[in-house]
Amino acid sequence: NLTSAMIDDDPELADLRFALGKNRFDSYVSSLSATDPVRYLERSTGAPILFQFGRFDPYVTRARAERLVHAAPGSAQAIFYDSGHDVNDPKALFDRNEFLVRRIGIGRIKSPERR
Repeated sequence: NLTSAMIDDDPELADLRFALGKNRFDSYVSSLSATDPVRYLERSTGAPILFQFGRFDPYVTRARAERLVHAAPGSAQAIFYDSGHDVNDPKALFDRNEFLVRRIGIGRIKSPERR
């Protein structure tokens, strides 16, 4: 979820916590909690979900990613790529397309390996 990263002792966020002060930081975290994906996964109907994560993501650790996947009811699939938070690995685009082809029948894009 979004706020667990904020309330952890993450050194990357130490400057933000210091700059905002305790009250403002707590308010900021509280407002972000309204958009935590985990809150909405609990209400999901169990439709298949594809999660795509970067192995080198400084914000979403593998443990956080796995907690998110396990919070999803029904069938959830997670794929980790050799990328950062932006998941800019071209394979992610093709994996996403294949997932959508299987689920909703959109057109298939050609991967570089298939040309």
